[in-house]
Amino acid sequence: LVEFLRQLRPRVKTAILSNAWPGNARMMAEDFGLSSVVDDIAVSADLGFAKPDARIFQLALDRLGVAPHEAVFVDDFVVNVDGAAAVGIHAVHFRNTLQAIAEVNDLLAIS
Repeated sequence: LVEFLRQLRPRVKTAILSNAWPGNARMMAEDFGLSSVVDDIAVSADLGFAKPDARIFQLALDRLGVAPHEAVFVDDFVVNVDGAAAVGIHAVHFRNTLQAIAEVNDLLAIS
């Protein structure tokens, strides 16, 4: 998935939206080098709310400068996928890497 994200840029803006502990954004950005792969990393512990709260999706949209209908969200938890869809984001339930990439590519082709 990291290579897929890398290939999407700069054609599309990308972000990591994670329900995680304090300091995780720094770890993802610096230790794992993901700041060179995505445009933004947002972590629930730093924000004060978590997926599937609509506020976290709206914040991600605002930080990327995109409208809900322009966004695609991928998550392995159905409740989070449903939360994103409820705010108008195209949402993909991750079941495996090939399936998720195929669904995202299909959505990007129509957006």
